[in-house]
Amino acid sequence: MNNFRRKYRIKKSKDRICCNMCGRVIAENREFPKVDFVEINKNWGYFSNKDNENHNIHICESCYDQWVKSFSILPSVKNNSVCI
Repeated sequence: MNNFRRKYRIKKSKDRICCNMCGRVIAENREFPKVDFVEINKNWGYFSNKDNENHNIHICESCYDQWVKSFSILPSVKNNSVCI
């Protein structure tokens, strides 16, 4: 059995939100974000190798578009008639 170690690059700043893929600054100084982004907050459970870990990532729109292109099954998309 091989032991694998994961290497994570973590940018920690309470006053800054950065894209986890490209490092682009999404928001600074607790201000309203100037660009839209995806936030994923995952609490891993018993049936994973990350049991009891919480992962939180932010992905800017351009990185999201690149990421989605790599999917075998594209996400479903619904157009909203009202902007929120």
